[in-house]
Amino acid sequence: MNNFFVNGEITIKVEGFLKAQRQTTSIISAPISLKWKNKEEDLKEALKTESKLCSKELNVASFSNVRYYLSLYTKQINSKNEEKTMLCLNTKRGKEKKIEAVYDFNINTFNF
Repeated sequence: MNNFFVNGEITIKVEGFLKAQRQTTSIISAPISLKWKNKEEDLKEALKTESKLCSKELNVASFSNVRYYLSLYTKQINSKNEEKTMLCLNTKRGKEKKIEAVYDFNINTFNF
């Protein structure tokens, strides 16, 4: 795990777009961007305790109360009974009935 940290921190970036269908208009689209820094000791503690870490929630101004954030789930078991760590983009829909997301995760580190 040490290969992912620079000066004791890991930085996770997400960039992309959220899209929603509106009744009176066609599909609208809004860019999203989030940079989330985590300290190595916080991540190690989450791995020990099988807990979840979450970034701050950000509001999407052009949507009705839509918010998004990143979460990191440790020690998740997949269908092959393998232990995995999951990084997720989460949305809170607000008044939108359906939201589509197109995005990329990026983990920039010096050692990897």
